[in-house]
Amino acid sequence: MKVLNGKISGGYEFKQFKGQPSTELVVLKLPEHLFVPLGRVDLGVKPLVRTGDNVKAGQIIWQDDMSISSPVHSPADGIVESVQKMDSPAGQMSVIKIASRS
Repeated sequence: MKVLNGKISGGYEFKQFKGQPSTELVVLKLPEHLFVPLGRVDLGVKPLVRTGDNVKAGQIIWQDDMSISSPVHSPADGIVESVQKMDSPAGQMSVIKIASRS
């Protein structure tokens, strides 16, 4: 690849690829339980769902209107099994455990 006058000429040449892409479509199953991290415990924000609530894929389950943050959405349909605190490398964080419906 050459750079002339600030322009890239020739592009990138991919070499040494082995095999061919497969035409087979693999459908993966959802895990039985999903753990959705909500952030650090010291943020003081409570989730919008409670234990036993039914959630739909894409439903907002946590949102903090007081700070610059993105809402957290449910990754799948299911039932909230628990809202708990777990240890992480960054300290304790809140986690929602969802039993998925596959």
